[in-house]
Amino acid sequence: MNANLKSYRISHGIKQIDVAKWLKVSKQTVNKWEMGRALVPYAHWLDLTACLNISLDGLEKILIQTMLDGCIESGDNRNLLNAKKSRVYNDELIEEALNSFSAKSNQVIQANVARANDEHERRIFELERALLERDRRIFELEKQVDDLKRKLGE
Repeated sequence: MNANLKSYRISHGIKQIDVAKWLKVSKQTVNKWEMGRALVPYAHWLDLTACLNISLDGLEKILIQTMLDGCIESGDNRNLLNAKKSRVYNDELIEEALNSFSAKSNQVIQANVARANDEHERRIFELERALLERDRRIFELEKQVDDLKRKLGE
């Protein structure tokens, strides 16, 4: 995964306002999507593929990369977890992005721990890492609960 939504749009000479008009959304909405701050609703995917002249598979990869980039920048993996929970995205691609996020976050935390001036600061960074792992475990448990509820409802 390399290109995100913004870089793909720019490399193809498409303006953000043109995407917004094509999809009948605001420019601010497209900006949120491009920054990885909001998920692109599945209802817009087909129109977005037409606007960007890309396949659905290609769009999905770009959207996941966009979410990953946004999560790395914010230090928060909730958008990727929400995307996985939505079951709209390819599980393997989302899992790969979550693993990339974890690896990058661990690198940042390790670098921060190495630069920390005192034990208190190191402990804070170690707790941040533990929180990221806890969030991932909670998400996996929520997914299992959803699966069980779905099976019971059948």
